[in-house]
Amino acid sequence: MSMNLHCDKVELYQTPTWVTYSCYYKEIIEKGKVKQVEEDWPNIRYKYSCWVKDMYYNKPNWNIVVEKHVAELYSYKSLRFYIN
Repeated sequence: MSMNLHCDKVELYQTPTWVTYSCYYKEIIEKGKVKQVEEDWPNIRYKYSCWVKDMYYNKPNWNIVVEKHVAELYSYKSLRFYIN
């Protein structure tokens, strides 16, 4: 089952499950135990943007599309990300 990252204001590119989890969660160590907690939206946006740039930026004619997509993400003062 694929778990995709979504955003309330911007349509995101389809993310592989591992990218979704990497963006959405962070692991913390509390009392010697590792657990996952939800990231805050600026960190999710940053991680997702890094993945998009890495995946698509060097593909022919995609650099402009990626720049616009990332700029749109950074144009909002607040975003809500979720997994679906």
